[in-house]
Amino acid sequence: MHLRPSDNEVWAVFMDIPDLSTLVRVYPELHDLVSTSRIFVSGYDRPLASGALLHGSRLVALKSWPTTGTPLLRFEHSHPELDALLDHYCYLDTGPWLFRVGADGIAWEIQSRSVSANVEYLLLANDGALETAQLGRPVPMNCANLTARMFSVQSFDDEVDTFLSLGLQPARQVSVQPAGLAPAKWDGSGSAEWLSSDQPMIGLRSNYGVSHYDVTLDVGTEELQICLQPDTDTSACFVQFPPLRAGVYQMVVTAHPTNSAYAIEQGELEVTIRDPLPLGAHSRPRNALFVSIEPSEATLEDLWEGRATIQAFGPPSRDIKCHISLFVKRRVKSAYEVTIPIATLPMSPMAWSSSFERFCRRKPSFENAYLGASYCELIFDGGDLGFYRFTFEREFTPLRWGVSRTHDGYAITLFDDVESQSAIDVYRYDFSSPDRKRRLNTSQLTKAKSGQVIPGLYVARAGEHLAVIVVPPGSLEGLKEVSPRFQQRDHTPQEVKSLL
Repeated sequence: MHLRPSDNEVWAVFMDIPDLSTLVRVYPELHDLVSTSRIFVSGYDRPLASGALLHGSRLVALKSWPTTGTPLLRFEHSHPELDALLDHYCYLDTGPWLFRVGADGIAWEIQSRSVSANVEYLLLANDGALETAQLGRPVPMNCANLTARMFSVQSFDDEVDTFLSLGLQPARQVSVQPAGLAPAKWDGSGSAEWLSSDQPMIGLRSNYGVSHYDVTLDVGTEELQICLQPDTDTSACFVQFPPLRAGVYQMVVTAHPTNSAYAIEQGELEVTIRDPLPLGAHSRPRNALFVSIEPSEATLEDLWEGRATIQAFGPPSRDIKCHISLFVKRRVKSAYEVTIPIATLPMSPMAWSSSFERFCRRKPSFENAYLGASYCELIFDGGDLGFYRFTFEREFTPLRWGVSRTHDGYAITLFDDVESQSAIDVYRYDFSSPDRKRRLNTSQLTKAKSGQVIPGLYVARAGEHLAVIVVPPGSLEGLKEVSPRFQQRDHTPQEVKSLL
């Protein structure tokens, strides 16, 4: 998990859910379950689609802090072996939780809970432990059941008791950290990740005199042990390992002081080795620009109605553009394109909604293209910061009406996605005679022109599929204009049923 600030200094919590394609390759018996079961994420307000984790990792913004001691992931359909793996690997430790704020403004979790001087941290808790803590300042969180405080350490002497009471440890005197080729991930304290094709290099340093270091790496059934002697008692030492198999390894470094009055100190580093991820259409770019969309499976209707929350993060005051393209099914070329002018990072959800309303929803040409579109493509272009591409598909509706306002009334269009041999029956019920059904020509409604649509209730039916829309009058001078006149009918159940 990591934290990101918005433009109003409210911090959001993001969980990076890993790709499970490797898991189903190791356990092929789990493939059908993983590909057909929805995934429930603790703290996220809606499930992920079936098979969503088989095509790359997913990043979700948590709405509430997960419950401690319960799996972070749960599949709709249960399997003993899968449940055991989730219980063992996908869980949340007890709090509080420490996050280190990096130079890019993103805060990553420090699992060792060790703090260093002159570094900015965020400390999170869900049990009220921080309400009375005399540490830093409180910060607002866009996540329920959570309190947070931001702090930095100037001197450990004054606050060591506070740190210990909150489960934090002053930074060890033995520094164990990556060296040489940068790792794929490094939390700045006690956990690093390399690829299986890398040769991890570790640097060792102490702020007091050390005669030699003992390095122990647990590689499964055996331990790899190395003894290193620094050139001087405070100089750094480096050790490089051969490529390791994918897995999690624990490295322990023991520093033997030159002064026997000092106690022997130990430093630890959790080493994670993973296989390189193939680059593909579902790979999420890791660049300076970051765009978040909630819900992650937002539809074209969600985008149009403003139900999709879109925000962008990146270096402050940098500019980005958004290119929007609407596509009709089975067509390669876009039916309509528009570019939303430059926005400044960070872009808040409100800033996006305002721009989309101004440059898209208020344009009749865009609205008309939206009515016939099957999907929409958004490209957020940050230049040298990178880009993000998103696709919003329209919810499948066999029959649907599209309506647009014209200068002298309304135009409606019937969209048929049934693609069956069933004939489509279309009727209109006028306001003046709402019990009289008038059969219409379907081809005329699929090519409706300005002023050709008479106000009333329009009904389209194809087999079991039904679509209904009400086209209002353009203007009314009084209720007399819509006074209904009913036909003379028999007072029988059959007549009542025919009206319904």
